[in-house]
Amino acid sequence: ELLPGMDWDREIVHEIKTSHIFLFCLSENSLNKRGFIQKELKQALKTYETIPLGQTYFIPVRLEKCDVPEELSKFQFADIFRNGEFDKLVKAIKKQWDKLKA
Repeated sequence: ELLPGMDWDREIVHEIKTSHIFLFCLSENSLNKRGFIQKELKQALKTYETIPLGQTYFIPVRLEKCDVPEELSKFQFADIFRNGEFDKLVKAIKKQWDKLKA
C-alpha cells in the first residue's frame, strides 16, 4: 500500500521487520541479481535472529532447481517445483499462524 511520497525503502524494511512470516523466493534469476532483493534477504535474515526459538519466520521457497547460498543452507526449503511441496509450504504457514493465534 505504498502511496506517492512514501519512502518505499523504509516501508519495505519496516514490513520485513514486522512480518510474522517471510517467504524468500529463489530462482537462478533472483540469486544472481544485485540490488534490493539482496538487501531484503539480508534484512530478513537479521530479523530471523530476533524470532523466538520454535517459531517459523524465514521460509526459503525454490521456484526452480537452483543452487542455494551457504547462508540459507540451514533452512529447510520448500521446492514448489516438485509434487507435493506446495502443500507442505501451506502446512508450514498454517502451523505458524496457529501458533501466533494461540
